[in-house]
Amino acid sequence: MEFINDGDTVMIDSSTTALYVAQNINIHKKKVTVITNSIKTVEELQDSKWVKIICIGGSLRKTTKSFSGTQALFQLSNLYANKAFISCTAIHNKFGVTDDSEREGEIRKKMLLNSEKVFLIADKTKFDDLESHLIAKLDEVDYIITEQELSKEWEEDLKENKVKLIYA
Repeated sequence: MEFINDGDTVMIDSSTTALYVAQNINIHKKKVTVITNSIKTVEELQDSKWVKIICIGGSLRKTTKSFSGTQALFQLSNLYANKAFISCTAIHNKFGVTDDSEREGEIRKKMLLNSEKVFLIADKTKFDDLESHLIAKLDEVDYIITEQELSKEWEEDLKENKVKLIYA
């Protein structure tokens, strides 16, 4: 929460990890605008007096309770944020941040491109894995937040790509 300031506009994707960001925004009563494609995030924040919510529409993906597709991408193309909090299916030190869903990956990529700072939130199981749809190269991410210490090789790769690593 130290990275989210009152007055910020924040993009949050539809991942379960990103839902924790929304829950903490609510708990800490942050006065922010949240842009999301996630029904779960909207449900988490709908009763907040402090949060303005912009929900991206589009085709409903029932498994993740999220909106994606060309309509969602079109809406996102006209929205900008101070910070994006996104997750992924896999992170590979050569290829970067990837996803198993083309449609979810496109949404995450657009959120990343339309934000001043990008926070990738991922548990350690996502590292050293690869999926087919590219979200971003490592040097396009400003911060990676994870829960367990990574290998020295990973720490060096991230430093080389100017990614700040945060253990939470």
